[in-house]
Amino acid sequence: MYLCLRNSLLLTGLVFCTLFTRQNAQAKDIIICYESTSFLPYFEVKQINSEKTISGVVGQILNQAIIDSGATPKYVGYPWKRCLKLLQLNKVDGTFSSIYRKDREVIGRFPMKDGIEDKSRCLAKVSYHIFTSKNKPVPWNGIFNGEYKPDIGAPLGYVVVQSLLSKHNIRATTGYQPAEGFRLVSMERLDGYIIEKVGGKLLLHQENLEDNVTPIDPPFENHFWHFMISHKFYNENPEVSEAIWDEIKNQRLKNFSSLMKKYLAKAKN
Repeated sequence: MYLCLRNSLLLTGLVFCTLFTRQNAQAKDIIICYESTSFLPYFEVKQINSEKTISGVVGQILNQAIIDSGATPKYVGYPWKRCLKLLQLNKVDGTFSSIYRKDREVIGRFPMKDGIEDKSRCLAKVSYHIFTSKNKPVPWNGIFNGEYKPDIGAPLGYVVVQSLLSKHNIRATTGYQPAEGFRLVSMERLDGYIIEKVGGKLLLHQENLEDNVTPIDPPFENHFWHFMISHKFYNENPEVSEAIWDEIKNQRLKNFSSLMKKYLAKAKN
C-alpha cells in the first residue's frame, strides 16, 4: 500500500511538473515583425495606447492562433525586406505573410510535413496579378509577348521580384509602394505593377483608380502565405511553434470566408 501511494504521488508530481513546464513554455511573448504598410483586407495596424494591434483577415487569424496556443503576440513594423533580415538574425520571433522558397529556409522556419511545405497550415492562398492600364494593357498570356520588356513594379523583397528576373529576365522597379505604383500605372509611366489581386482591387477602389487600372489574367503567380518563425524561437519552443501553425489552420478553416466578407465590406464603406 505504501508503494502504491508512493508511486501515485510520484506520478502526480510528474504530471504536475509536465503541465507546469508546458504552461511556462507557452506563456511567453512572441515578437512578430509585420510589413509596415497596411494591406486590406488582409492586415491593418492599429495603435491602442502604447500597444500595436493587427486586424484584417490574416491579422485576426494569426493573432487568435497565437493566443489560443498560449503565447502573447507583440508587434513591430518594418519594411518587408527588413523583417526577413531581422528574422534571420533572430531579432524577432516571426513574420507574415511569407511565401515559401527553398532558399528562404536559411532565414527561418515554415510549417512543414515530411520535409515538404505544409500548405494546409497556411494563412491564405493568394493570387498575384499584373495590374495594368486599361488604355495600354501589358501583353501577357503567361509570358510577356514580343521583344519589348515592360517596366513592371513590385514591392521590394517580394518573391515576384525574383520570379520576374529568373523566369522572364525582367528587373522589377521596386521603389514604389502599391498605391504609388498604381498611380504611375494610371498615368502610363509604369507598364504594370504586381500585387495580390484581392488587396490590389480594394486599393484601386480606395484610390479611385478603378476606371484606369485593372488586373489582367492569367495570374502572374499563385502562392500560399505563411507565418514564418525564427530558427531560435522554434528550436527553443518547438511545441508552441507547431501549435501556432495548427491553430492557424483551424482559424482559417473556420473563419476565413466570414472575415473576408467583413473586412471587404468595412474597407469599402
